[in-house]
Order: sequence, then structure tokens, then C-alpha cells
Amino acid sequence: YWWYYILLAFFPTAFFIAWRLLSFKEGRSVNGATPDVPTAEEETSVSIVIPAYNEEANLARCLDSISKQDFRGKLEVIVVNDGSTDKTGIIASRYPVSLLEMERNVGKAQALNQGLMRSKNELIVFSDSDSEMADNAVSTLARSLRNRPDAHAVAGKVLVRDALGRENLLQCFQ
Repeated sequence: YWWYYILLAFFPTAFFIAWRLLSFKEGRSVNGATPDVPTAEEETSVSIVIPAYNEEANLARCLDSISKQDFRGKLEVIVVNDGSTDKTGIIASRYPVSLLEMERNVGKAQALNQGLMRSKNELIVFSDSDSEMADNAVSTLARSLRNRPDAHAVAGKVLVRDALGRENLLQCFQ
């Protein structure tokens, strides 16, 4: 049983602890200083592409979080209504977004591709319609790409919550 304990308890726990310790360094530059917030002139243009299929319960929260972004550059939001049979399109039309209506459900990958083809800006951010962004998400992603010219893509930190907005055990591991 000792080997089962080592394999199933010790190694995953050690990995989790090491991962959490390394993640505390997140957001710091090589010399330990926090990167400067870019000025409006340094900001680039960003398109946010959101595929949505029957997301009337979640889409408003997603678009509200995008409207609170501190990003000072040009921001375009594209909602791809992927053949929804509910009020997803109506909800999206209440916001200052480019709404792309698909006649039928073509799937998330094709919806993302359609939104990508419609985008006009140099950086693309993908978001799920049941997600909410932190107020500084777009500016942080854009700054990360600008500070690392060798990077071609960046990803944000995902926090998982239950339907009532509470944190849960899965969020800790993700």
C-alpha cells in the first residue's frame, strides 16, 4: 500500500504545491518589478470574439464584464450567434457589438473562425459566452504580447465558479 500512497497522494500533492509556489511569481518581470501599465498611445487594437449557442442566461454577464474593461485602445466585440433557438441574439443586440447571425448551429470551432474572419484588429481575444473577464484582462493580455515579441499567443488565468458565483475546489486546481 505504501507505493499506492506515493503514487496517488504524495506526487500529486507535491506537484500542486510546487505549481502554486511558482504561480505566485506570475505578473512579475525578470528583475522582480511589476511591468508598467502602457499609455493609450502604446495600446493596440483588439477584437474580442465570442461564440454563443443558446446562452441567454449567461451572455449579458459576459458582455457586461467586457464593457468594464480598462483597455484604452480600440476595442471591437464580435458575438457569433451560432444558430441559437433562444433569445441569445436579442440579448447581444442590446450591446454595442457586431452581431454575426449564423442560420444554423455550425459548432464552436466554425463560429470562432467566422468571428475571426470578421475581425478588423491586430490582436484577437477569444472568450466563451458563459465567461466573465476581469476588468484588466484585455489590457494585461495585450501588454503581455507587447512585452514578449517572441510570443504569438497568451492565455489568461481561468477561475472556475459554480452557477451561483461561488468559488469551489475545482477553481483551486485550475
